[in-house]
Amino acid sequence: MIKSYLKLLYFKIKYSSKINTGDISFNSIIGDNIEVRKNAILYNVKIGDNVFINRNTIIKDCEIGNYSSLGPNCIIGLNEHSTSYFTTCESLYDDTVILKNDKLTKIGPDVWIGANVFIKKGVKISVGSVLGAGAVVTKDTLPYSINLGVPSKCVKFRFNKKRISELINSKWWEERYKEKIYEKIRF
Repeated sequence: MIKSYLKLLYFKIKYSSKINTGDISFNSIIGDNIEVRKNAILYNVKIGDNVFINRNTIIKDCEIGNYSSLGPNCIIGLNEHSTSYFTTCESLYDDTVILKNDKLTKIGPDVWIGANVFIKKGVKISVGSVLGAGAVVTKDTLPYSINLGVPSKCVKFRFNKKRISELINSKWWEERYKEKIYEKIRF
């Protein structure tokens, strides 16, 4: 209990963000202006600036780009269990069981992830993607796509091809100040 409070205090002082959970591994890197709600668990994550992570979300081995928002109860990048070994129980695995635990899940900038979304370990969520509530994402997404369902599928794009290209080329998410962002997105 004291350890989690000390860890919470450490992250609040180090990153001066609104972090309301003590469940963040020390090897995590947190950007500026971050809000992490209660009961979120972050293990080995790198989070960009201006990111919002809602309550009860679990994230492991993941990079999250600037200006992204995650809804409540999301599960992102957890380990996979072997289905070819005699058991799926990890505590009984020996050195012969090879797990793909080295995969990094990547969430690009300006991504919106709805409530109760599951993202499989190693998946890449492209810039500007939207993942609808309850989606199960097992494959990479396209830039500025809207993805829904189980398993998730692209149902449409947020903008036309020309606008998507302009937004990608502008790299507006690399800016820290609103004025600079608005200058970059005036096409």
